[in-house]
Amino acid sequence: MPRGDDQIFEELLVVFAQGGDTEALEELVQRWIPRLSRHAVLMSSRGAAPDVVQESLLAIARGIRGLDDPARFGAWAQRIVSNKCADWVRRERRERATLDRGPVEALGQNTDRIAGHDGVQSVRAALRMLPPERRALLALRYADGLTDGAISEALGIPKGTVKSRLHAAREELRRTLEHQENHDERS
Repeated sequence: MPRGDDQIFEELLVVFAQGGDTEALEELVQRWIPRLSRHAVLMSSRGAAPDVVQESLLAIARGIRGLDDPARFGAWAQRIVSNKCADWVRRERRERATLDRGPVEALGQNTDRIAGHDGVQSVRAALRMLPPERRALLALRYADGLTDGAISEALGIPKGTVKSRLHAAREELRRTLEHQENHDERS
């Protein structure tokens, strides 16, 4: 796939940031914060996302000199966010176990219902019902437009696993939408 002007500019920012140019690093970070934030929300929670993104940005700033290929910055940065989200989820589980809370209700905070289900709202509601990993996978593909290879690199999983998980996520989304539709018809 041919590289666009934006991608080439970002690669130059990476090279300059690797050379110690703090303004280039700041510009790069500002360009990527919305995408990294969306990824963090999908992989963790809206409440945790700012902290996860902040931790990720620190890791990016510390590790950018070790990035071999500036063209891989996006996948590398999203992988850092994925890893920080996984850390956050593990911490949350430990804290919950420590507090000896009962099991978290199945769909809990992800299911605030939307009145008036037009197509977009129905899809958004169905997406909120999916596990965070599946929401993130679908967002990487359809919102960010990443290829299987880029998603593989961003999540640190084999390309074949990306394909099978994307298939499973689409199927689960389809079933959830069908269930919503059948529920709405009965109401």
